[in-house]
Amino acid sequence: MRDYLKGWKETTDEMIPPIEKRRFREKVIIRKPVDPIRPKTESGVDEEGTVYILNHSGKEDDSTTILGSDAMKKLFLTRLRTGEKIEMTSTPFVVGKGRDSDYLIIGNPTISRRHAIIEKTGEEFFVEDLQSSNHTFIDGEQLEGRYKLTDQMIIQLSDEKFKVEIKA
Repeated sequence: MRDYLKGWKETTDEMIPPIEKRRFREKVIIRKPVDPIRPKTESGVDEEGTVYILNHSGKEDDSTTILGSDAMKKLFLTRLRTGEKIEMTSTPFVVGKGRDSDYLIIGNPTISRRHAIIEKTGEEFFVEDLQSSNHTFIDGEQLEGRYKLTDQMIIQLSDEKFKVEIKA
């Protein structure tokens, strides 16, 4: 053998096993039908096919169940320059001029790519500046750290103003 191979063997010296070809086999599992937990009753369905939820006594339940106010609270921003209304659709919610922002501010070169972030924690909303070049302001004061948002508050990102609306 050649010196530069140092320990390697020629392919003709070793047996390489062939690769097994595995074919896709369809597996069909047939299960027995599962009976419903509660038997169907005629009283829970009307002529139009509307299903009514029955309470434990078997009577129609007309009371309303409230799931919790935090599940329903939403935050909206109104861009005062254009009147555009923006709904906070995710948390965290990034505002800036970069393509990865949740709300893209177009037509304002003073806004940073990732200017500010809005987060929902429990029932409260908070805003934080993301080390933007032209800063974020609340009531004319430069924002330092996280700040709790309230309804009808004005947030200023650089020279762009937004009105906060929190709806339940």
